Amino acid sequence: MQTYWIVALAFGIIVAIFAVQNSMPIAVGFLWIGIENVAVSVVILVSAALGALITGLLGLGREVRHRLRGRSNLRTVRTRDKQVSDLDETVERLTRERAELQAKLDVYERAPSDARAIQGARVTDVPPDSLPGAPRSRGALEGGPPAPDDRAAR
Repeated sequence: MQTYWIVALAFGIIVAIFAVQNSMPIAVGFLWIGIENVAVSVVILVSAALGALITGLLGLGREVRHRLRGRSNLRTVRTRDKQVSDLDETVERLTRERAELQAKLDVYERAPSDARAIQGARVTDVPPDSLPGAPRSRGALEGGPPAPDDRAAR
């Protein structure tokens, strides 16, 4: 940025020297405007000033666009950071759930070996119907008497 200002200052000095050395009066016409007996130095300085003004305005527009794009990028980065933190929390939660489920699985896998450790106890010694919470089976296919029909009693 400092180099830009040094070059601009040097260019301004060269334009000023050129304007001072060319001070004879001329007639200037632009579109419908006509001016006579204007010093060449004034025309050169006004042209340089207008050029600097236009260049500055164009640079200002570019600067505004860059700042707006930077803000948009900053919002995008913040959104992505939030998504990453949400995903990190989800990974931690799922890791905890996995550990809990693995612990439960380990308990279930150890259950048969614990049952074998009890002398004389076998899993097949207990009929499935006698387990607590087991449904009572009735019917011709199960080997018991058929279930009473409510319609026949009426």
